[in-house]
Amino acid sequence: MIFMKAISNPCGVKEAQIIKFILAQKKTRYADISNYMKLSKRTVAKYLDAIDDIIKPFDLKLVRKQNNGIYFEGDVRPLFQPLVTSGNGIPGTKDERVLYIFSQLLMNFDFVTIQQLAENMFVSRSTVEGDLKEVKAFLEKSHVSLSYGQKGIRIETTERLRRDLVSKLIRMYWGRGSYAKKENGKLTRDIKLPSDLEHLFDSDTLNKVLSSLDEFFYRSRLDFTDYEFQSLAIHLIIAVERIKKNKFLATNNTKFELEQNTLMLIEILQEKFQIKIPEEEKNYINIHIIAVQRKAMKQDDLIWEDDLIRKNSVAKFLKSNLNLTSYDDELIKGLTLHLLSALKRLHLGLTIFNPYTSQAKRFFPEAYEYALDLKCRILQKYGVDLNEDETAFIALHIESYLERNKANPELKIVVVCSSGIGTSRLLEQRIHKYFQNDINITRVLSLQELNETEITEDIIISTINIDAVSVPVVVVSPFLNNQDIEQIRRIKNSLTGSMINSSHFVTLLDPRLIFINPDLKYRDEVIQFISAKLVSFKLAKPEIFQSALEREKLSSTAFNNISIPHAQIDYVLDPRIVVLISKKGIVWGEETVNIVFFIALNKKVHKEIESIYQYFNEILEDSSKLNKIKNANSREEVLAVLKGGDPVCKS
Repeated sequence: MIFMKAISNPCGVKEAQIIKFILAQKKTRYADISNYMKLSKRTVAKYLDAIDDIIKPFDLKLVRKQNNGIYFEGDVRPLFQPLVTSGNGIPGTKDERVLYIFSQLLMNFDFVTIQQLAENMFVSRSTVEGDLKEVKAFLEKSHVSLSYGQKGIRIETTERLRRDLVSKLIRMYWGRGSYAKKENGKLTRDIKLPSDLEHLFDSDTLNKVLSSLDEFFYRSRLDFTDYEFQSLAIHLIIAVERIKKNKFLATNNTKFELEQNTLMLIEILQEKFQIKIPEEEKNYINIHIIAVQRKAMKQDDLIWEDDLIRKNSVAKFLKSNLNLTSYDDELIKGLTLHLLSALKRLHLGLTIFNPYTSQAKRFFPEAYEYALDLKCRILQKYGVDLNEDETAFIALHIESYLERNKANPELKIVVVCSSGIGTSRLLEQRIHKYFQNDINITRVLSLQELNETEITEDIIISTINIDAVSVPVVVVSPFLNNQDIEQIRRIKNSLTGSMINSSHFVTLLDPRLIFINPDLKYRDEVIQFISAKLVSFKLAKPEIFQSALEREKLSSTAFNNISIPHAQIDYVLDPRIVVLISKKGIVWGEETVNIVFFIALNKKVHKEIESIYQYFNEILEDSSKLNKIKNANSREEVLAVLKGGDPVCKS
């Protein structure tokens, strides 16, 4: 890259942002740069000196005239691409541009023009207009809209909603940039956010908030989970920055008695930032502290909680409302602790961001369905509506239980050894040592005995080569070295996979219910089309259509170009899995999907449900298979891929 090779001092983030600002403004002043960058004029001057050095390889001059402003003189085009690609804070990808636009709109009360945004990012107006569609969709999720006028665009909302949006934005990047570092013999939390988010607040605010929290944790001795720390830190970062700009929350004239720990944290913050925190802001900090303190207090000390939200009653509720055939103590304990925390958080108006929500929905559909069922029962019992993030956390607990209790197919093994009984027993013991939970050694035979008997086992493990037999043969040494162990493991995994592949998933496929490129564009008409087919084949009741739509309202089943709609088991007469492929794409809520798996199951497959979902998960995790399904041109091709083979193309 010419720009980076030609300069002796690399262009830093601040320099790049100032260059970008000058380019966008055409001509500007010290005061404007100072205000934009949140830097003193003296610091701005130092950065301008650095920029002078940076642009030396170019036919450019940075003009600084007292009465005429600051601007570039010469051909500025060579600066554009290096700024975008050098990682110095200039949006280079669509995601980065959307983030930049969002942050600009959130922190500006004045109108922002599309032309300004285009110039700031060095892209066309049409590119910005395309990016704005994603920003608009994100805002609509929070019931906030963009206001368009002759002066430009802006977000019109309350201070509280504006802060909620900023909080959501930061939460999305928190997990990627947060880390622990060791200072003075102890671990402290730190975070590095994308440079475009630095426009939301300056780095000094972030560092001082984290430093204040470190001091508070040390003095209060409160035990914060990562989620509680994240929630409080983000709230304080936003609150402090807005207070510094005299942007306050509207007061509701309700006064609460502040906790001693709240007063301690307020004192630390006011001293650190030299600000006075308003009463309404104190109340919100108090909510966070209450949520943490009550987790640590005895149940009898709880003020607002009645018997419904006591530990024992929550555990009892879970045992009677988990729609699982069985459960273990670990699942109940984990869910009880999580649900207690979630109920308190939501009661106090606090939410957490789950970075694994989309993955949980995609890779653990069975667990997520159980979690959704529990979510509905929680709403009925406690009047608390869990959002997708909270539901996904429950799904992770359930998936962990399902993984613990998976019945691994036990392979039957015959051991063949020609070196005598001692060698045979040694080999048998070695196999038991490494595969005791997965393999059942049914017989230990000599080669002669093997010739005289029928092979009913799944694998032959032998010390000699054996040809022309109907089952896999693994040739090993009696000592079973690492290479031998790996051989056995590969064959075992292969056969176990085949056992899953031949499970009831395949029997649920029906050539009549595989549809390729029907003339359908939207979610509801696809669900109606599939429902009608199921009813016409006497596989489902007419109510299946409305049931599937209601399920979509709970939580969209779409992710990564795939959707998995389904309905209540009461409306399924005979279980089936329907496959619909659309190469053009189907609008599914806020996403576009190319493959639809309609899961129509009932109690007839209750015993096989685990193996069905186990194999289905394998398909969902296999991008190669999904791509083959998407590009299939016939039902035969789709069936071949889903059965585990290669597509059979029709000539």
